[in-house]
Formats: sequence, C-alpha cells, structure tokens
Amino acid sequence: MTETVVLGLGNFVHADDGVGVHAIHRLQRDPRLPLDVVLLDGGTQGLALLPHISGVRRLLVIDAIDVGEPSGTLLRFEGKALRGLPGKSSVHQLGFADLMVALQLLGEPPAEIVVLGVQPMSTEWSAELTEPVANALGPLVDTVIAQLKSWKGMQGMSASSIGRIVEERSENNSRVGTVEFDGKRRTVYLNLVPEARVGDCVRFRAGFATEMAPPCESGSESGMPVVPPTAEIIHAYKVLSELDPQQLRKLLPLAVDQQFDAGQIIFRSEEKSRFLHLIVSGEVILEEDTGDQVIPVYTLRDGDAMGWSALTADAVTHFQARAVTPVSTVAFPSVELRAACDQDPAMGYALMKRLLELVTERLDATRMKLAQRG
Repeated sequence: MTETVVLGLGNFVHADDGVGVHAIHRLQRDPRLPLDVVLLDGGTQGLALLPHISGVRRLLVIDAIDVGEPSGTLLRFEGKALRGLPGKSSVHQLGFADLMVALQLLGEPPAEIVVLGVQPMSTEWSAELTEPVANALGPLVDTVIAQLKSWKGMQGMSASSIGRIVEERSENNSRVGTVEFDGKRRTVYLNLVPEARVGDCVRFRAGFATEMAPPCESGSESGMPVVPPTAEIIHAYKVLSELDPQQLRKLLPLAVDQQFDAGQIIFRSEEKSRFLHLIVSGEVILEEDTGDQVIPVYTLRDGDAMGWSALTADAVTHFQARAVTPVSTVAFPSVELRAACDQDPAMGYALMKRLLELVTERLDATRMKLAQRG
C-alpha cells in the first residue's frame, strides 16, 4: 500500500487555477520532501485519477479554492470541513468530488485527507500565476512539507544517518562526497542536495544524501577514531545517472544496504531474481556450478550491477554470485522495483538503458579476453 500521495489539481493554462500543478513542480525539486511520498500531477483528469490514489493511506490535495478571501490566502480543509468545499464550474473540482465518492463506494478511501488551497485572483487564460498567488506559492510548499512531516511516522523516514561532508568531488554528471559520522567515513551521492558543500551536514540512507541536516559533530571533532574511507566510488551509481531527482526519490525508499562476507554466496543460479544489486565496494565472482565443479565466469567490482534480471517478471539468475572479498551493495527488491518502473515508464526506460550499457560493456570485455586467449 502506498503510504502518502500529494495530488496537485488545476488547469495550468488558467492562471491561478493551476497553482496545484505549480506546487507539484516546485516539490519535485525540494530536497525536504520525504522519500516515501509520491507526487502526482493530477491536472484536470478527474475520475481518471482513481487508479492512482485508490488504497493510499494519506492523501494531500493542493488546489485553487475560491472562498472569497483576499487573493493569495492559504486555506486548509480536513475532516468534516471537506464536505463544505465550495464548488465552481471547474471540471477538475467536480472530478475530485466524484473521485471521493468513488473511493467511498470502493471501500478504499484514504484514512487521512487534507486539502491545502490558495484563494485565486484570476482563472482567465494564462500560463502565469497572478502576483498574490505566485507570492503564496513558497509558503504553500512550506505548509505541504510541514504537513507531511507532521503525519505519524513520517519524520525520520527520509534518512537513517546524519554526517558531515568532509570531501566533495565530481565525475561525469554526478557529485559525490565523503561524509563522516559516528567515527566512520562513507562515500555518498550528492545530486539530490545541490546546495550541500564541504562542512555541511546531510541526512543519508543507502549511500544517498537526501536532505540537509542541522549542524552536527563529525567523528574527528568529537574525539572518536576515524575509519579511513573505503574503496567506494561514484561508478556504483552510474546505473542511476540518467534519472532525474524525482525519479530517484521514487527509488530511494526501496534501496537497502546489504553486506556480504568473503566467501558468502549472494545468490545461486536458477534462483528467482530477488534484488538488483549495485556494487559499492568489494569483488564478486560469477560462477557456473555444474555440480561436479565450479567454473569462474566473470569478476564484478565497484560500479558493476548484478541481478539485473530482477527487472523482468519471473526471471531467474543465470550464474551463481559469490563474494571474493567483503562486499557492500545497494539493493533494490525486484517486485517493488518493477512496480515503480511500471508506474513511471520514463524511469524504467532510463534504468534499462543504463543496465543494457553495463551488460554490453561486460560482454565486450569478455570478448576481448577470449580474443587475447586465442
């Protein structure tokens, strides 16, 4: 079940009527957005939105609502107040009312619904917001973030640790930094927090910095011993390099850190693919187990992906994967990953494109080795 959806409504070319859509676009670039939240540009789709919000636990709707207040006034409706939402000759508002009725009939209404609105000044033809509503857009987004973080369980979901950035570098189109936390150091992906600089503190999980954090103490300043950085490199994230921030935010709640000891079997051949692994550090060997002997096929290192057949339903692994050294991976569960790609085909295409490039590189390298042996 999807926990939380933020739904922006409105007609983008009818001036202030499109404030909900403008807010969604602003939220897509906001590093404060909790990772588990799904943003939905509902436009004027009305009942067509039903499949996207059916069964969600919490629904936050952003819309232009005319209640006769001064232009740009922020409005809030929840509980019984939702029944008194003013109507107007707007297709999307009528559609939203019908949507709520349909969810009730299906027995799948959200447990919590909050509508945040702005008093419009004009809904005439225009792709621009009027000045009062444009000025209210920032406070509206702040209110949305505050509401999301106030919902039970929402705080703390966006990250598992806080660390100070002690080093930063760039490679290709990606920014990475070394963060220091609890006497340790780890390399993290910084593209989701473009404002972060050396000395800043960030929240991070599964190797991704997700938002700025309050001032913190690093291990060296607190007197704790500092563990030297591992061999982690940005290549571990090149599979994700073509995803935009919003697409990354859809994937990050799925990501888990996994650690494997030297000699440990990560998966066996002919098993159903359960995870797509991005190798952050360590060395893995792919093997063919014939029953009589184990034949080494290919060695994977930092930046390689394994288990990529997890993106295909009912696919099985072709080889056995064994950790040669201690291995760290960022892993994405197959079922949840496929569901996310189905919901966002553009994200699925970008992910498959990068995976195919990795597979091609692997095949080319194998061909060169065979040619050298010949």
